Amino acid sequence: MSGSGVTATDLNFINSGLLSANLNIAADASAAGNHSVTVTTNGFTSNSVNFYVQIPTSLAVLSSGVATNAYANSLANGCPPTAVPGRNGGTAGPYGMQIFIRYQVMDQANPAQAIVATQPLREDLINFMLDGEPFPGDVDNGLVTTSGTTEADGTFTDTPVGACSPDPFTSATFDQDLFMSTDHTLDVRSNHWALTGRFGCGNINNGGFGVSVSVNCP
Repeated sequence: MSGSGVTATDLNFINSGLLSANLNIAADASAAGNHSVTVTTNGFTSNSVNFYVQIPTSLAVLSSGVATNAYANSLANGCPPTAVPGRNGGTAGPYGMQIFIRYQVMDQANPAQAIVATQPLREDLINFMLDGEPFPGDVDNGLVTTSGTTEADGTFTDTPVGACSPDPFTSATFDQDLFMSTDHTLDVRSNHWALTGRFGCGNINNGGFGVSVSVNCP
């Protein structure tokens, strides 16, 4: 086995033309790319075949829109029509924007290829600012999905993203780091979100990096 990050264990002779083995891949990115696999027996070495290891490297945005199921009777901006208990504590209300983003996990190739597998998924939410002032609400190593993983095809829906306030505000910002591990060894995307705080309408975007959702205001 050439390269680092992949080791072969539990070699098992099945018949003269068939062997089995377990290929163990390191949890970090050290195993990325092709690894030549050969078998040597009685002094003879077989031709090599490639074993290609995909490493989660980025997220492709598949779709986005208003999160209509975060609250009962949500307004057009995804927020509740009146003040209600917030999903993460505090109080939510009709001012702001909440959206969903559908992603596909992509590998390190150029051009990047989809990784079709269930993978662990976490996020940090930090640096909340409300009308230019720091605001509490940081989340460290939080779940993005209820299962804590992507779906079996490497896609997932991040929802809801944004904020809903019981009071109007001019603007809010926060940073979101998404990673395919529990220790930041495989960071795949960083979003800097900015949103407006009007009643039932407004905009949320990540600064021109693939997501901008708007609801027209009267």
